[in-house]
Amino acid sequence: MPAVLLPEVKKLLTSHLTPPSGAAFTVAGARAGNVRLGALLGGDPIPLARVDDRKLPLDNANPLNIRIYRPRHDADQPIVVYLHGGGWISGTPDAYDPLCRALAHHSKAVVISVDYPLAPEHPFPESLMACRAAINWIRRNAVAFGGDPAQVAIAGDSAGANLAAAAALDLGQDDGLPPVAHLALIYPILDARMNTASYHAFAEGNYLTAASMTRYWDLYIGDQTRDRTHPDISPGLAVDVSALPATTILAAECDPLRDEALAFVARLAKGGVEVTLRSWPGVIHGFLRFLGPLASARAAICWFGSALGAALSDDDRDAHNGLSERDRIRTPTFVRFQAP
Repeated sequence: MPAVLLPEVKKLLTSHLTPPSGAAFTVAGARAGNVRLGALLGGDPIPLARVDDRKLPLDNANPLNIRIYRPRHDADQPIVVYLHGGGWISGTPDAYDPLCRALAHHSKAVVISVDYPLAPEHPFPESLMACRAAINWIRRNAVAFGGDPAQVAIAGDSAGANLAAAAALDLGQDDGLPPVAHLALIYPILDARMNTASYHAFAEGNYLTAASMTRYWDLYIGDQTRDRTHPDISPGLAVDVSALPATTILAAECDPLRDEALAFVARLAKGGVEVTLRSWPGVIHGFLRFLGPLASARAAICWFGSALGAALSDDDRDAHNGLSERDRIRTPTFVRFQAP
């Protein structure tokens, strides 16, 4: 059955989500648009116990800014290191504040949003290196954030999910730290080849276009001679994924990136990684940021946050958190799931 956009998504596309194309596409425009949409469509911010901004002292000359979302004041909470989207060229903790608040609320975990350096000023691999350094610093200092070092997850959406997956592939297990507890990806960018069926089916007209993705990739990679199939760039093509932690993936049905997320699920399952997938019907890339107008986004962040919180919980009774068996993939089974 062909994918059909939800009426609320159709309405949003015609009212607010007309992306610039061709010569009208600029880095400055993308950044301004990202901020504008976050403020306009993010919805009312969910109140939390505490939200703080601070700097990570990774580099005295260029420390990374982070924003820490604490849903409660307890110690030994799970931690989610969050890497925002924006095609590697835009996005800030401010622009993704409503999403991170909602994630902290539903997961009951401390969410730490990382303000990593952006392309084209900082092309690959600068953002990836900064994210890996930030993740490891937070893992080493989890207690200082009120967190549990054994319950640190890595999460991200879109380009941030690309960085999250690529970082997780090379964090290593011999650094004296507990292994990363979970990987959580929202409509991830995983394959620079851009040749899946969903890329052709949703090449234009649904907010994120194939042409825009080409621009994002070119701006991010910088050096056009690089091998774009390398797992640091296309983590979905990694040959060995067996060391990755259990993973939760949320895909959008009407998204050029949908099929690379589904292919990654198959690769994870084949590699022995437990993976949970939900492909949300009738929605577009980026929909989770539009919590104000989209009931589908509010339902999806509730599911995603609750699933992530359950994955980080030590209480086996809550491990499924209302998920049916068809919503969980245990190797070697691979099924494409739809939300109810």
